[in-house]
Amino acid sequence: MTHNNAVTTGIVLLLLTTGQQSRTVQAQPSGAEFPPQDRLIWVREQAGLTAALAARRLTEALDDPDTAHLLAQVRNFDGMLRALRVIVDTQPRRIPDAFEAVGDFLWGFRGDDDRARQHATTLQQIVADARKRLPDLPREAAARAERVFVNVDAEFSSDRRREWKTALTRFIEQYRGTEAALLAEVDVISAGGVSQELFDALDGFIQAHPGTTAAAKALYQKGFQWHTINT
Repeated sequence: MTHNNAVTTGIVLLLLTTGQQSRTVQAQPSGAEFPPQDRLIWVREQAGLTAALAARRLTEALDDPDTAHLLAQVRNFDGMLRALRVIVDTQPRRIPDAFEAVGDFLWGFRGDDDRARQHATTLQQIVADARKRLPDLPREAAARAERVFVNVDAEFSSDRRREWKTALTRFIEQYRGTEAALLAEVDVISAGGVSQELFDALDGFIQAHPGTTAAAKALYQKGFQWHTINT
């Protein structure tokens, strides 16, 4: 190992042993910082460090949304579900952060084997219990959580796409006035195929909500769709 690589590894290990709370152990280095031919070594090292950090936080900070994220990242879904259960039962104000932290990993619950079905059943029960907590949360926080729950429900639906859009439309009506609902409007607009109507709808939304995060999201979607049809 070169001196520079040793220093990099040492810094990461120091962060790990001092309890640095982060969802990623280390940002991916640029080619100038790390030889391209050694990138696989770096990736494997980071995977090991992330797994070690996730295992440590499983015992030390189970009620932290970052712990749930790390456990999902290393595909420790049993641990992730334990973390979500503890948060729902003991730290309800952390429910939005916790479910947002694992939202990108819902695909990991797909499967037809016994283990996947057990994970799915457990997650659905946790979501059902979390929903009971939402009336006690500020409305915006409750909306953030419910937005993820809509995706969870869709993952286990027999008609995922259609039911997702229907549920998302209901969510928008229920939480109208929140940022989460406004952002969800962009998702509904973007759910159809690429067409001039789509671009007109996104333009109309941007004009109706200037200076908002949702308008920025709509502009991004417009650029993404243009890129898609021109590649």
